[in-house]
Amino acid sequence: MGKKSRFWTSLVTWKAGWLGAVISASQGLPVLGSMIVFATAIGAAALGGGGVRELRLLGIAVAGGYMIDSSMVIMGVIGFPDDAQFGGPSTIWMSLLWANLAMNTRCGLVFGWLDGRPWLAMALGALTGPLAYLAGARVGAVDLPSGKLVAFGALAVTWALAFPLIYLLRERIVTLGEPMPASA
Repeated sequence: MGKKSRFWTSLVTWKAGWLGAVISASQGLPVLGSMIVFATAIGAAALGGGGVRELRLLGIAVAGGYMIDSSMVIMGVIGFPDDAQFGGPSTIWMSLLWANLAMNTRCGLVFGWLDGRPWLAMALGALTGPLAYLAGARVGAVDLPSGKLVAFGALAVTWALAFPLIYLLRERIVTLGEPMPASA
């Protein structure tokens, strides 16, 4: 598959994973949402070409995302409607969204262009991370018990740190510090 095809396939599957998880959860179908986003994350892992190392990053992204979002739930920054719950304090579908994102940070995929640009990843994370939660709240998949402004601020700080960390983990775990060829 060519570089452009990989990029567009990555973009479509990443967005389909996000939409599938969030809309399914908002409709009271969090198990379906979890299956959709898991399938798209695995598809992106296959596009990434890192094999077992790619799956290690997927697992760490799920665990890390679960811990971060669970902390946000415990602090009252975010919450989940009862019919969107599948796990707790955070949800399985939400944790899998972290994996979906991490799998698309590979060179040639939708967020690959941020590799080696930690300040840009930090800025983009601070802006787009909270916007994703606000969009989830707008469709009813996420609650913001602390209010939009407090949630945006807390999530902006969180994502400003988390997004560049995903790239650092990719470098350390998947590539073992060596760049992988873009066609892999």
